[in-house]
Amino acid sequence: MKTFFALASLAASVPAFAVPSVSDVEVSQIWAQKPLRVSYSLSGGDAIVTAEIFTNGFPVAAGHQLSMSGDVNRVVQDDGAVKVFVWNPPLAWWGNGRDVIAGTIDVRLSAWPIDNPPDYMVLDLDGSKNREYFTSEDRLPLGIDSDVYRTDKLVMRRIYAKGRSFRMGASHFKERGQSADYFIEMARHAMLTADFYIGVFEFTQAQYHKINGNKPSRFANPDCWETRPVEYVQRFHLMDHKWPNPDPAIANSAEENGNKMFKKFRNATGLDWRLTLPTRAQWEFACRAGTMTPLYDGYSSTYETNALGVSESACRFSRNADNGGAIDEATSESVLYDTTRGTARVGSYEPNAWGLYDMLGNVSELCHDFYNALSRYETMTVDPDGFTNSRDGNSTYRVTCGGSCRQRSIECRPSYVDSQQDWLYSADEYVGFRPVYILP
Repeated sequence: MKTFFALASLAASVPAFAVPSVSDVEVSQIWAQKPLRVSYSLSGGDAIVTAEIFTNGFPVAAGHQLSMSGDVNRVVQDDGAVKVFVWNPPLAWWGNGRDVIAGTIDVRLSAWPIDNPPDYMVLDLDGSKNREYFTSEDRLPLGIDSDVYRTDKLVMRRIYAKGRSFRMGASHFKERGQSADYFIEMARHAMLTADFYIGVFEFTQAQYHKINGNKPSRFANPDCWETRPVEYVQRFHLMDHKWPNPDPAIANSAEENGNKMFKKFRNATGLDWRLTLPTRAQWEFACRAGTMTPLYDGYSSTYETNALGVSESACRFSRNADNGGAIDEATSESVLYDTTRGTARVGSYEPNAWGLYDMLGNVSELCHDFYNALSRYETMTVDPDGFTNSRDGNSTYRVTCGGSCRQRSIECRPSYVDSQQDWLYSADEYVGFRPVYILP
C-alpha cells in the first residue's frame, strides 16, 4: 500500500504515517532561475518515491515535468540523508514572467514499497541502468505517443496477476477459427503467483539494435525501421535453452546466457534474470485484460463477423497489411519498404483495457513454452510454463501467440497459438517478442 502526502504551500512539513514514508517536506524556489527545489526525508526502508505538482489546485501536466530530476520517480535509499529533487518548468509554463506565489503550489509525494511498485516502469536502454516509475500512462512525461518510448526507452506496464486464475486458451464454441475440442468448458485452468511488468509495445527494431548492436529484421524501411517491431529473431538468439533457472548466480552467468541478447539487456538495465520472455500463461492473461471474449475489446465474435471498420481498426493482420491477400513472401521492396504493408509502427492500433498495444496481430510473440505443452489441465496448474513437455522430447518448437500481419483475423485472438522451431536459422519475419519482468 502506498503512502500519500499533500503539501499545501511552498514550505511545509508532513508527519510520517506508514512504512515506508516521507516527512519534513520543504519546497523552495530559486527565484533567479525559476526551478522548484523539493527536499524530504525518507524512513521505513528503501522506496520508490513519486511526485505530482499542482498549481492553484490543478495538476501540472506530465509534459511540463520533463525536467524533474533527482530523488524522484525512482528507487530512493533510506540512508538518513536528506533527499532532493528539482523541477525546472519550461518557459511556456511560466507565461509572461509569472512567478510562483506562496500558497498556490502543492507537491504531493507518494512512497511505494519496493515490492509494490507503481503501475509503469520506464527503462533507459543506454546502459545507464536508469529506471523510472510512474503511476499511470498519463504521467509519462513525454506522452505514450513519443517515439522515444519506442527507441531509446522501454515502457512496461504492471499486471496484477498474483493469486489470479483464469481459463487459459478458453474460447466459445461459436468463436471462428477454433476447433470444437477447445470450448470454454474444456479450457486449461491456470493460476499465476506473481505480478509482472510487460512491455506496453512489442520490442522494436531500434530497441533491439540499441541492446544487441545488429538489425535482423526484414521489414526495414530506412525511414521508419526504428519503430516497427523487431522480427526475424528466435528464442535461440535471445537466451539459452536452460530457462527457467531460479538461481540468479546461474541464471546471470556467462555459461547460462553466453552472449545472448537478454544477457546484454539485463546488463544494460541493471535487472536480473526476472527480465525475460513471458510464459504463454502470462502473455494470455495480460492480453485478455480481464475479458474472456474472443477479442479483448469485448466483441463476442472475431473480425469477419463484425463490420469492416472493426476489423481494420483492431490490429494489423493480412487484410490491412498488404491491401488484400496474405503476404506469402516478404522479399520485394513493395512489401519491405511500404509502411502501409507488412508490420506497422508499434502502437498504431487501439490498446486493450490494460494499456497494452498490438497484443493481437503485427508480429506473433514468442513465449517460453514448448509447443505441445498445451494439453488441457485436469486440475488447476500453478504458473504453467510448458518447460517439461517438449513436442518430441528434443526442445524443438516454442509457442508464439497473438497472430501476425501475415495471418487472417480469425488467427489474431488471445486463445490462438502457433509455434516456431527453436533451432538456429528458423527465424521468420512474422515473429517478434515483448519482454516481461517478474516481480519478486
